[in-house]
Amino acid sequence: MMYARASPSNLRLVLIESPWQKPASDPQEFEMKSLRRFFSRLNSWATRECDDQHLREEIEETLALQTAEDISAGMSPGEAR
Repeated sequence: MMYARASPSNLRLVLIESPWQKPASDPQEFEMKSLRRFFSRLNSWATRECDDQHLREEIEETLALQTAEDISAGMSPGEAR
């Protein structure tokens, strides 16, 4: 990707390459990046439900511990939950 930047010495526009995104000049490189992106997204999609389940378990465990603390501090079970 290219963009323009004004040169401070003579205020001309100079085209320079972006340092963080190089154009894929090699077709194989482009294909490999596309495949890696595809498999990364596929993996994220496939493991999302498992990750959600782990998050739900952690939240429930934290809630149970906090409820137990609140009950031991003198709250009723209804208030503690």
